[in-house]
Amino acid sequence: SRAGNATEFIELDINKLLDDTLQLIEPQLRKSNVEIIRDYTEIPPKIFGNAGKLQQVFTNSIINARDAILDGGNIKLSTTYKGEDSVVIKISDTGVGIEPENLNKVFDPFFTTKAVGSGTGLGMAVSYGIVREHAGKIFASSKIGKGTTFSIVLPIAHKQKMRKAV
Repeated sequence: SRAGNATEFIELDINKLLDDTLQLIEPQLRKSNVEIIRDYTEIPPKIFGNAGKLQQVFTNSIINARDAILDGGNIKLSTTYKGEDSVVIKISDTGVGIEPENLNKVFDPFFTTKAVGSGTGLGMAVSYGIVREHAGKIFASSKIGKGTTFSIVLPIAHKQKMRKAV
């Protein structure tokens, strides 16, 4: 695949992009006993980015979250501002969690904890590259038996008013 270039970047509403991603993968989520919780910031964060590539990041994270939930649970999607120039997107699950010794490997190519035939180990490695291409950062935190959170920090398109409009 081609890496693309900056001319493919347009202003995007992150909240809408998350909802669009959920709509695309809804058939895959429907089969599982997972509740989706949305906790978006009231004023939608706008970034410059490639919608298709960012949807790939969100899809990978949400599907991994679904796969980590064995007997029902939830996946929470949240957006918040970090200062005046960044947005934080969090995808959290109530799944089995990631072993501490594996947490620093989740972005390595071909690393997977899934059974043979269930994952290539490329999803999060590709996601890492896409986030970096968007001048962002991605982190993972996890507690065994409690769940995992992937946090994506991206620069906003321009300073936005973060207080309520009156």
